[in-house]
Amino acid sequence: MSTRDGASGGGSGGFPDVGRGDLTDRDGMAHTTHSIHPRTGRRGALVVSAALCALMAILLVAPSANALPSRTGVYAGDAVHDPFSFAPDAEPYESSIVVRVNDRRISGIHVDVRLECPEVSIMDLRFSKLVLRTKPHLTGADNFVFERNGIRVTGHIGARKAEGKIQAAKGSCKSPGATWVARRARTL
Repeated sequence: MSTRDGASGGGSGGFPDVGRGDLTDRDGMAHTTHSIHPRTGRRGALVVSAALCALMAILLVAPSANALPSRTGVYAGDAVHDPFSFAPDAEPYESSIVVRVNDRRISGIHVDVRLECPEVSIMDLRFSKLVLRTKPHLTGADNFVFERNGIRVTGHIGARKAEGKIQAAKGSCKSPGATWVARRARTL
């Protein structure tokens, strides 16, 4: 029986002795081969040890699941409110929003919302609390939901930018909806 490079072998069980040292081909070039299992065609301990080394390197370099990035800082920006049903061609109303994040918790928020009432009137609502008693957590994907006094603010906090939506209702008045974008103004 012959091997791929022309050497013959007669190992145990009728399998060739592949790679048990240096082999020389017809041109006189020496080739060093590695031990290959005759049935599976896999390299032995060399492959296993290389895989273990690679796994150890990944485990040492990769951050743990608990090591989520810090999102501590103050994000300030604008909210753009959709036009009201009684004035669909009107300019969109813009208001300010400030979100304060401390150690992956929303620690403060300031938002102005404009509501549409059935009597074809407008009501402005403001929530401004820069120190919250109950601080909503950011999820693992850096999202949050904040609800207080009829105002619901949802959003995503990134390293440099935050964005989301605002909905509000008070009595028979409701907001047509708003989207907001804020940039990180400073770190705490």
